[in-house]
Amino acid sequence: MEVNPLSHQGRIFTIFLIIFGMGVLLFGISTFTAFLVEGELSEMLRRRKMDKRISGLKGHYIVCGIGGIGKHILNELHKTGRPFVAIDKNEQVCRTLGESEILLVCGDATSSAVLKAANAEYAKGVFCALHSDAENLLLILTAKGTNPDLKIVAKADEDESENKMRKAGADGIVLPEFIGGLRMASEMIRP
Repeated sequence: MEVNPLSHQGRIFTIFLIIFGMGVLLFGISTFTAFLVEGELSEMLRRRKMDKRISGLKGHYIVCGIGGIGKHILNELHKTGRPFVAIDKNEQVCRTLGESEILLVCGDATSSAVLKAANAEYAKGVFCALHSDAENLLLILTAKGTNPDLKIVAKADEDESENKMRKAGADGIVLPEFIGGLRMASEMIRP
């Protein structure tokens, strides 16, 4: 019985209220349990720890675009013991790098918020190794807007992009096809 007598409609309302309340409670418990069991909590704690380590970096390098060239840049920075943060928007690449304990920010490198998450204000330099020249050009402009003192080295696929990137503020431009062609010719002519 209730403290005060209820009408028939009041009892029906109370029954539904109890059933609804129990349903919400069970849903909350099952969601929290799934959160713990599926590892989302540990992933969130790992991400928070990584963000804290990134925010403490000064004089580090930022590698944007972890494709073929970006992986070689990461390897060289790792071999030489230089601090770096990787940025890529591909979820699969982020998962792979996350498993190897590399400091990374998953997102679009041309976004100011993503560069700030990589602590670009205190970085020493940025490697622009995104897929297209247009993305690299936008990244140069965004990075210089975040920190005008950054040294920027960019990858360019087209010869005409080199001049545009220099005007945008890139300190160095690398044309992989040009360098690859020179290296192949050199290997053939002067092995």
